[in-house]
Amino acid sequence: MEYNMGLNMLRGLTANIFIVWLLCWILGKISSNNFSTTFTASLLVGGIVYLNSSYTGHIWYPMFDIRAYLIDAIVSWALVGIWLGWWLNRKKAA
Repeated sequence: MEYNMGLNMLRGLTANIFIVWLLCWILGKISSNNFSTTFTASLLVGGIVYLNSSYTGHIWYPMFDIRAYLIDAIVSWALVGIWLGWWLNRKKAA
């Protein structure tokens, strides 16, 4: 078995870009989109990601650092929400 960290990082980056693109597409379909809607939707996506991956795995194979996974999901998606909330709504403010 060969381990290639570069390829794994590229696959992870590609998946993350695709997920954020899907979130942008969904947010673009909301007619009354504003900063708080974008931020809340991003936090909800973070919750879904956490519940569907780390927490579901924790149910079957308990991990000692499950809170770290929760914080990682919420903080990272909150940052995405802050950035997208500004980026997607910057034209409205101008």
